[in-house]
Amino acid sequence: MRYLFVFLMCLMSTQTWANLTESSVQRWVGSLENMYTWYRQHEDRIEKPSIDLSKPLDVDKIFMSSMEQVKKAGLSDEFAARLKTHGYADSQVWVNDSTAITKALLASSFGKTNMSAEQLNQQILTLRNSQLPEAQKRMLEQVLMMSAGVAANTDGVSQEDIKLVSPYRAQVMRILASQ
Repeated sequence: MRYLFVFLMCLMSTQTWANLTESSVQRWVGSLENMYTWYRQHEDRIEKPSIDLSKPLDVDKIFMSSMEQVKKAGLSDEFAARLKTHGYADSQVWVNDSTAITKALLASSFGKTNMSAEQLNQQILTLRNSQLPEAQKRMLEQVLMMSAGVAANTDGVSQEDIKLVSPYRAQVMRILASQ
């Protein structure tokens, strides 16, 4: 029995699993406009998560930090009640779906890079120490930072999840652009 457990743990740590289902993506997309509108109505009470633009964006931290700020503003119950109208039992499920879908959308939009985030960060350090003019360094560093952010956030996203969210990409962009 113990060997079976060890085998399953090894398998789980090396296998990329598709976390999303068609219904979870549809439910999330269906909630997006309502939740984004709710956020806009309360944004004066919710502290924005701090984002260090000198580092690649971390989707996990952004969503977790946002939920902490909702809690800090005393709006957790209202937020959870709004989510329940979309079939979410609790906020954490929505955060998990948001994180997984956002990462899959990033992978769908930008493609998965052949370089790891660590390799891209190494290139950024090399660039910073290069003899290139400062303006050119800044421009190239921004491109590499975006690539490093995409690589860090799309690492481990399954092809199944990418295929699943791809048909919703335009709808999500329309919702976000309309707000």
